[in-house]
Amino acid sequence: MRFSAPTGPVSQIPSTHDALLLCAIPTTPPDERSLVVSVSRGLIRVHFVRRSGGDGEEDVFMSGVYIVSDSSCDFEQDETDLPNVEIVPLSIRFGSEEFTDRWDLSVDDFYKRMANSDVLPQTACPSPGAFERAFYNAVDAGADAVVCLNISSALSHTFQSAQTAAAACERGIPIHVIDSRSVSSGLGTLVLEAAKAAGGGADAESVLRQVGNIIPRTHVVAALNTLENLKKGGRIGGLRRCWDRYCRSSH
Repeated sequence: MRFSAPTGPVSQIPSTHDALLLCAIPTTPPDERSLVVSVSRGLIRVHFVRRSGGDGEEDVFMSGVYIVSDSSCDFEQDETDLPNVEIVPLSIRFGSEEFTDRWDLSVDDFYKRMANSDVLPQTACPSPGAFERAFYNAVDAGADAVVCLNISSALSHTFQSAQTAAAACERGIPIHVIDSRSVSSGLGTLVLEAAKAAGGGADAESVLRQVGNIIPRTHVVAALNTLENLKKGGRIGGLRRCWDRYCRSSH
């Protein structure tokens, strides 16, 4: 994101730029360049604007709270581009083939493979090292704290993996690992609300308080459009699957 130098010491940026404030601070000597600081969604950017027309730009740091989660939150790609959010991917196995969720296996490819496979896919939680890298990224970005929201500990060991990483992180900022007690869109809603609060300048305590209020009120309801996968997993017998096919074909 680049802006021209404002005419006054402080200028408001049009809403189309998705920025909060732009400040121009003259440097020495004043006739060569100004230091322009813009703040957008928790990301602080510095621009050196020169009177000669050229400009340079450098990302400096992201202040505030950094949000980490895992790919079971089922974000769309454009939702993961928030500057204060990092998604740590789970692994997915189809037989002997292993994929990194959302990196080398898209959602569409996942469902295509599942439809054509005789066995159900299996998932594996991220390693503690994967979470540790995400926490270090937050430190390197200049975050004051990390709030890590994970898939329910009743469904996966992902929460425990994140706890192990937080205990091993030696970079000196608070890391709060939270069991969302949810999955999919339920977890995704928590992550978006936490990111929205953090991007608005809330501190870690405020983000944790908001998340804590939402968790007990979040419920995920799922419905099946086929019994095929239950049959593959041994949950139902062949007769029930045939009945399902008949009911589907008769509508």
